[in-house]
Amino acid sequence: MDGTDVVAVYTAMRQAMQHAREGHGPTFLEMAITRSQPAVLLPYGRDLSNVVQYAPPQSNAGKLFDPLVRCQHILQEQGIWDEEWAAQLSTRMMTEVERALQNALRDTLQSK
Repeated sequence: MDGTDVVAVYTAMRQAMQHAREGHGPTFLEMAITRSQPAVLLPYGRDLSNVVQYAPPQSNAGKLFDPLVRCQHILQEQGIWDEEWAAQLSTRMMTEVERALQNALRDTLQSK
């Protein structure tokens, strides 16, 4: 299944959960994705400010495979996309991710 198709993944997950709830056991779902760019690895012992230099530049072609962008288009087509909510959510998520990464780096350095 296309792992970037939010609707297909949601539908398959609902079916798998119903299958399990009816006592028929687990279901294995394989979701394939196409990477828009290589993974970014944080060199050991570096702080987060150095990540940018290792990240490849963003390309518009990658947006074709981005499940969040695809989901946004679906919601826009249905007239239920809210830019203000999306901006607030993005800010909140970036803050949480930054905090988690900083905590992980701090914990790693303290354990040495």
